[in-house]
Amino acid sequence: ALELQKLLVRRRIENKNSSDLLLLLQHPPTYTTGRRNVGKTMNEEATYLKKLGAQYFETLRGGQTTFHGPGQLVGYPILDLRNFKLSVRCYVAAIERVIIDTCAAYGVATSTTKNTGVWAGDDKICAI
Repeated sequence: ALELQKLLVRRRIENKNSSDLLLLLQHPPTYTTGRRNVGKTMNEEATYLKKLGAQYFETLRGGQTTFHGPGQLVGYPILDLRNFKLSVRCYVAAIERVIIDTCAAYGVATSTTKNTGVWAGDDKICAI
């Protein structure tokens, strides 16, 4: 999935594919770390996760270490926010709103907090 994203982003930047894309998938047990931790994770941690049957990847996304696994729907939008005249913060807020409205349609009460994402009570049900 990471290699596919890199390829599609590269094509987008090179104008070989100017379409907006949304990849939707599930990962096998996988931990990723974001920009805050790249290069800081010890090999012991990655080795331990692999022994548990999980993959580990350093990525350029924001955030800290995150688990992705079976049963979780993961979306990777590939688009140019400048075309929508949105800041990153406004875009994230729009995604949160869509998730809240979708959950409400299924009778699930959700909300946002000072932290990014969508929450059902104390449980985070959508990481962004």
